[in-house]
Amino acid sequence: MMHSVDYPLLEAFIERWQPDTNTFHMPFGEMTITLHDVSFLLQIPVDGELLAAPAKGDLSFVSGIVDLLGILDKNAVAARGIRWYDGGGMLVDEAMTRLHAREDGDAEARCYLMCLIGSTLFVDKSSDRVRGWLYSYFRDLLMVSKYAWGAGCACLNV
Repeated sequence: MMHSVDYPLLEAFIERWQPDTNTFHMPFGEMTITLHDVSFLLQIPVDGELLAAPAKGDLSFVSGIVDLLGILDKNAVAARGIRWYDGGGMLVDEAMTRLHAREDGDAEARCYLMCLIGSTLFVDKSSDRVRGWLYSYFRDLLMVSKYAWGAGCACLNV
């Protein structure tokens, strides 16, 4: 976490950002952030097993999350207004509360990693939800380090 922020520097970058080309227009020319930059700065792999989001409307991942969180109702996603799943994502606070009650170390690790990566690399405007389809990439904890998280972040956040 940064303890101090250089606001003039941030403002200079914001003024130079061109959203139509995803580049910074600097005095010396155009500059863009590459996958190599992402890998170097965040220390996450950009090569490895590929990530793929399911088709819009595909809720096949929900059964895995239901098992992970210990939710008894297998049709939980069908019920509108359910507290743990809202607006296309798993609520982070509710997921962590449910996992604390289970006292299952592997399940907690899966959910923690899913919430961490989901709320930092695969963010959306909600800021309190994690995309549920990420769960499938945390079923096998030994495989987590083998995925191309940086490339997935670049491709799936468009």
